[in-house]
Amino acid sequence: MTHILCPLAPDRTRIECEWLFSREAVESDGFDPTYASEFWDITNEQDWKACEAVQRGVSSRGYRQGPLSPREDAVYDLITLVAGGYLEGGVARPASRNPEAVW
Repeated sequence: MTHILCPLAPDRTRIECEWLFSREAVESDGFDPTYASEFWDITNEQDWKACEAVQRGVSSRGYRQGPLSPREDAVYDLITLVAGGYLEGGVARPASRNPEAVW
């Protein structure tokens, strides 16, 4: 399964989900991806609502930026990657805050 997120506006994104199955699976007797797609529909809907809630919070007048949790290494890496691209005119893999992180 792949997701493509297409930003439409600061507060709106189109999400395209595509399921990919091997030819052998699709051609097998009784192939039915319904269970998997229904499960992911529920999971994705919950994830999207969580993202929307965070966006509302960040957009509020009361929002104050705080430090990232040590569990947010991926967020830190993305922020560092984007900031480096703006500051240095290019993109390079950022140094991790976690010396034990494995790429």
